Amino acid sequence: MPKQHSSDQTPPRHNDTATPEVTAQDSDEDRLPSNPTNDIPIGSQIPLQVVHNDSLRRQESVPGLFNYFSNSDSSLCPKTHRDNRSSEAMLDSDYHPNYGHSHHQDSPPLCNDKETKPVASDHTQPMQKRPILKRLMGRIKGFATALTGKRIQLAPRRRVVANVAFADALHTENPSLVGRGMFKLYFFLFIAFLNAFSNGYDSSLMGGINNMPLYQQYFSIKGKTGAETGLIFSAFAIGNICGSFFCGPLSDFWGRRWGMFHGSIIIIIGSCIQGFAYSGVHNDNRDMFILGRFFMGFGIAICHTAGSSYVAEMSHPAWRGPMTGLFNCTYFVGGIAATWIMYRTQSIPSTLSWRLPTWIAIAPATTILVGCIFIPETPRWLFSNDQQEEAIRVLTKYHGGGKRRSPIVILTLREMIEKILIEGSDKRWWDYTELFNSKAAWYRLTCVLGVGFIGQWAGNGTVTYFMPVLLEHVGVDDGSTQLLYSAVLYVLQFTVSACGAFCTDKLGRRPVFLYGTITFIFWWLIITALMSSIPLQHAEEPGNQPSSVKHGSKAAIAMIYLFALTYSFAITPLQVLYPAECLAYETRAKGMGLLNLITNIAALFNTYGISIVVDRIAWKFYWVYVIWNICQSTWIYFFFVETKGRTLEEINEIFEAPNPKDKSLQQHIVEETDVGLLYRGLMNELSNMEGVIVQPPIQTAGYTSSPLQPQPTFRR
Repeated sequence: MPKQHSSDQTPPRHNDTATPEVTAQDSDEDRLPSNPTNDIPIGSQIPLQVVHNDSLRRQESVPGLFNYFSNSDSSLCPKTHRDNRSSEAMLDSDYHPNYGHSHHQDSPPLCNDKETKPVASDHTQPMQKRPILKRLMGRIKGFATALTGKRIQLAPRRRVVANVAFADALHTENPSLVGRGMFKLYFFLFIAFLNAFSNGYDSSLMGGINNMPLYQQYFSIKGKTGAETGLIFSAFAIGNICGSFFCGPLSDFWGRRWGMFHGSIIIIIGSCIQGFAYSGVHNDNRDMFILGRFFMGFGIAICHTAGSSYVAEMSHPAWRGPMTGLFNCTYFVGGIAATWIMYRTQSIPSTLSWRLPTWIAIAPATTILVGCIFIPETPRWLFSNDQQEEAIRVLTKYHGGGKRRSPIVILTLREMIEKILIEGSDKRWWDYTELFNSKAAWYRLTCVLGVGFIGQWAGNGTVTYFMPVLLEHVGVDDGSTQLLYSAVLYVLQFTVSACGAFCTDKLGRRPVFLYGTITFIFWWLIITALMSSIPLQHAEEPGNQPSSVKHGSKAAIAMIYLFALTYSFAITPLQVLYPAECLAYETRAKGMGLLNLITNIAALFNTYGISIVVDRIAWKFYWVYVIWNICQSTWIYFFFVETKGRTLEEINEIFEAPNPKDKSLQQHIVEETDVGLLYRGLMNELSNMEGVIVQPPIQTAGYTSSPLQPQPTFRR
């Protein structure tokens, strides 16, 4: 094994030729990148105070883990790498994955061959051409300097970031939304999005089939409500609840993509059973139809959990918020497809009117089944299952734009080493105690399960339950017209939810949750006042209601539409994004499965509880929604954390803090300069010190740097 060199030793040279020291005054391209400190450009050469990590010292060699630093990488001397960059050296306490060994300033460069010139680290090399506006401003400054003889320095732009290391990586890399690797990544995410599409399609299926006369006649079902209909509807929910106990272990043991693979097989089986259901000689046997609904719900639970975890872990860190938010928005696309398909097939004068929409559910499941064969596994699952080389390859190709020394790749890799490889991942697929065995785990669970109850009890169940009654009061009693109203609402909800997904990184997670629930309170106050004058029973003579009832119903419909659109903007994109971010890697799949269980249990109240309660207390029931939204907005304010602007591993630091909410609201101030980001300090928003900057030590994974005095910025 090659000998390792600490920071006190002089590294080996290729020859004895003296090489002049490369300092900050020589070139800004030859400086070693360093951790951001107060008033210190992130690209400057400053000493690092490396923290000894016992867990790093105890960690055994990981074969081939950091071989991506070699392979004709011009940023390091090839011979030096092969001689002195073994796995043990990479994991040594005085080594940092980003920057290599820390040396004294009098230490010569690592490479000394005449034919091999030392070049700048990739951290300071431009990854791609600067934007046109920046290049134009640079030319204007150069022209002004030539005329006046004085260098023109524009005022740096100051901005607030949640994590300096992540902001520095994005600023240095400047990732692009286009490119061959990105288009492939979009295809992988599209396969995962089909899981939410199937969920929306299958969940909306029975709402339209239940209104078809031929379906009711074939199975001898009397009316649109009752115990018989309730049993058929509940079969899907029961299957979803049962699948929640298997989706987490399956995704952890076999992987995210194979979880989607197995879930899609179960959906196909359920669709075939439901589509070919036979009612028997007397048209009263519904067992086959109910069994098909159960299998569809079971498969949906597995697909949705594996798909959401895949999107959260596979999305590019720069756009994880919008991408994961769009995953749940695809639910409405499935609902739109199911509604419009049933709107066209209901006129078929045979059982094909309800069988055909069921068989069409096989199409997205089959696409998932085939697509999972070609998509890669997530880097985090690969890394935790001793496939580090494959994880690095996936990160490089789809997150680093093909550059193995991309700052984003290095940052993600360093954090995965710290949080997954060293601390260890949960290999016990059957053990759920990781969700409850610490204070941080309980806090995570508080945020995750809170999203489940908020998503179901904010009042969205009333939109689907009372809309037909209100439409009857205004004279819309035809089933086809009511189905058309639902289809239009689905289109509006998808449009608004997509806008909300793209705003998650701008507005943040916590403010959207908080202000969204506060808005719900005002909507339900108005709806309660309107519904107090409207009977909540089906009209015996639809359309022949008093004018006050008609106008009140129209106003109530408008308010319910506004509530539904507000819900779609504020809650729908975050129902998957926020829990996936709050959960650590080792508990992400199991936690999402538990969230699915709680969501379905809460949804049972919307399915059966609302009708019973409304029959007894009528419009007064809406006061429950007003009070509940007040309670949940208070809960969000005191307990929900902010997760935007951080990588998945950096979010773990929030929950490990004594006060996670306060920790998540801490913001750092940086300035964009010619040489990179300039760190200014920590802005404390929690003690009413707006604009006051404090200067604590900067701590990141694996090392820390003490605050240093301001130093001049050198530029050639």
